[in-house]
Amino acid sequence: MRLLKLPRNSFKILSTRLIASYFFTFLLSFSALGQTFFDGKGRYKFGDNESTRLHTAFTVGVGANYYVGDLTDNSFGSGIRISPNISVGLQQALNNRISLRAEIMWYEIGGADSLSTEIGKQLRNLSFRARNIEGAVFAIIHFANPARTATSRAQFTPYGVLGFGFSSNNPRAFIDNQWVDLRPLQTEGKPYPPIVAVLPFGMGAKVKLNTALDISLEGTYRISFTDYMDDVSTVYTSHENNLTRRLADRSRELDPDLPPREDPSIQRGDPDNNDGYFVASLKIQYFLPGNLFAKKGLVQNHKIKKSTKMQR
Repeated sequence: MRLLKLPRNSFKILSTRLIASYFFTFLLSFSALGQTFFDGKGRYKFGDNESTRLHTAFTVGVGANYYVGDLTDNSFGSGIRISPNISVGLQQALNNRISLRAEIMWYEIGGADSLSTEIGKQLRNLSFRARNIEGAVFAIIHFANPARTATSRAQFTPYGVLGFGFSSNNPRAFIDNQWVDLRPLQTEGKPYPPIVAVLPFGMGAKVKLNTALDISLEGTYRISFTDYMDDVSTVYTSHENNLTRRLADRSRELDPDLPPREDPSIQRGDPDNNDGYFVASLKIQYFLPGNLFAKKGLVQNHKIKKSTKMQR
């Protein structure tokens, strides 16, 4: 019996479609909730007095990102590999213009010398992929339209983003039909930490969908405090372990006649520039009724009483 052979990138295409379907299903369901849950029919609703201003919001986002480091040519040039991200967060307003957002994001980054236009990098033949978790706190600064009650907030609001956080750091390489963790192998003879600090900054713009929902497009760059998110930074070195030796110098996979690169005088990466990554995210912001951090919490809004007319 002949089995159907799927294209090599079919799993990636299916994963992208599933993420997109999940996000838009989430958008439609929350849009319906925003229209019906706060409709004055015996349920909590938003108002425009001080006690019911929009203080607390739940956020969820999906997007794409790419890393910038030793395995890309430059920030916006060749060698870029686009990968997905998913995030959830909780945002709290401090005043009309400034909010704080705590967020957790799963993201993937990767790079390969085979994507480069530089002959030297192609011959180096290194590659990696990392699936990390980032936790960060962001300050959101609204540039205009500071009103934040349900009905008076602006239809369109640009904002700036500045934050600080930590990310896991687990680069892997594909060899012998399996993914191998690179950090424990110390391919350059130096240890580096599994957790790294990151400094995100960027801009975004949000659009009001209805009383309870905003949608935003946000772009940020993360400066990392390490040059080892890709496992490449300094020079070649010798290794006794065969697997480490093969992953440290992959040029011989292209040409077995090449001499091994085990001399520390041969540069493997650029230690003068730390790695980083761009993140673009489409986010849904769902405002909760009341203020999560107020004394009365989320139940401080007034309830609209239903009509009590007697029926004959």
